[in-house]
Amino acid sequence: MTVILDIRVLAGPNPDVAGPAVRLSVAAAWDTHEQTCDIVVQEAVAVGLGLSGDDLVVRPTDEGYVVAWPVSDRGLARAHLEAVRAAIDQAPRPEFSLGAPQPFELLDPAVPCLAVSGTNGKTTTTRLIAHCARTAGMSTAWSSTDGVFRDGELVEAGDFSGPAGARRVLAEPGVAFAVLETARGGLLLRGMSVRRVDVAVVTNVAADHLGSHGINTVEQLAMVKATVVRVVGAHGWAVLNADDPLVRHMAQQTSARAWYFGLETDVVGERYTTLREGRVVVMGDLQEDLGAVADMPITIGGHARFNVANVLAAASGALAAGIPAQHVREALRTFRPDRRLSSGRFNCWAVNGRLVILDMAHNTESLRELLTTARVLTGEGVLRVAFGTAGDRDDEVLQGMGFTAVDLADEAYPLDKPGYLRDRTAEEMRAQFTAGMLVAGAASTQCFDSEQLALVGLLDRSDPGDVIVITVAEQLQELEDLIVSRGGAEVDADRWSGA
Repeated sequence: MTVILDIRVLAGPNPDVAGPAVRLSVAAAWDTHEQTCDIVVQEAVAVGLGLSGDDLVVRPTDEGYVVAWPVSDRGLARAHLEAVRAAIDQAPRPEFSLGAPQPFELLDPAVPCLAVSGTNGKTTTTRLIAHCARTAGMSTAWSSTDGVFRDGELVEAGDFSGPAGARRVLAEPGVAFAVLETARGGLLLRGMSVRRVDVAVVTNVAADHLGSHGINTVEQLAMVKATVVRVVGAHGWAVLNADDPLVRHMAQQTSARAWYFGLETDVVGERYTTLREGRVVVMGDLQEDLGAVADMPITIGGHARFNVANVLAAASGALAAGIPAQHVREALRTFRPDRRLSSGRFNCWAVNGRLVILDMAHNTESLRELLTTARVLTGEGVLRVAFGTAGDRDDEVLQGMGFTAVDLADEAYPLDKPGYLRDRTAEEMRAQFTAGMLVAGAASTQCFDSEQLALVGLLDRSDPGDVIVITVAEQLQELEDLIVSRGGAEVDADRWSGA
């Protein structure tokens, strides 16, 4: 029996097709895929859509398989979709009348345009590249999970890491440079809204959002993220993390030139950005010294390896887009992890001798990097963390966060994020977090009901010299207000007196 799990029109490039498409996901035995493909072709003929078996993309999934095919008209695509649905469900074919043409309208950027994808570091890398462009004097717009921005000012708040964000950015009048954070959800559910980009940057691929929309493995997630490199032309650049095998492999999926970055891999490719004797350098057919990593505030004196990697990615992307090296060098020196330039990413506050770090770490890898860096700043004090994430992560991620929190902090406390439960209950989330904590030997599994209550609780039980880490998602402004009400102020982490 063939059961339709999902069938939808994708209005632009997506993981299966390099342009607008229909994607059908079914639960069925693999040996039924040829029959399903025959149905797709037959129903295309019935609605007047020119399609052959050679046009279909078929790939297996854990539940069954996906069939995708290119389309050029919204009306025909919708009619074909409904006809295929009816045929598989053995229902009467819906009536169809051909209306006026409804072509898909993909954007063809008239200014340098970069797409940034990956699991962790997308927003920081997007912000860094935009800061490089602004330092070079270009009017710059960018989209991210925090909103759409123009020259440092918020245009519209919200998660704009999908096609709506790209359209909003490129519609800004007079913009000279565009950076598009491009997340998994938009690629899977709607496709990209641009026909091409000049540079694509992929930071990394790690276990996150697995079990959602038929993506159950890290390898499948990498296939989704690679969409951005497939829309770069032959004269553009794909900026790829050489330390991540799944990202490095994306060079084989694009006609663009590969520009690698990394901390651990030997020099590879035409161009490679890395660290040498504490300095960020570009090697290969372009030679540049971009400065000492310890002088780049976002790296926390070079201790935040995740942000060192983001610096390498952003510097490569900015240079690949044609921003002169002197402006990139200056931008890396002046970009600070504060609420003005990098809200919610390793923002540090001094509160009565305590250091409070607010960060949107949302999976095991990002929490590990966050706490590893926080440990360096803790000195002789106590490191406490209150952590949580959204409910659309699988159990392995939630348990991994619990284990990591106990393993790397002196005290660890799960916290609820009521607005991010996403079909789970707070009790389910706590159970998964504490399961991982107990494996790591936790002595306590006390939980907090919110981010704000966590901060109050940890401030009250801490002493001068201690470090408090809160993973934030929904109460960032409230946390900042609370800190200010207690006499706190933002501080550069590497200049904190308790470090």
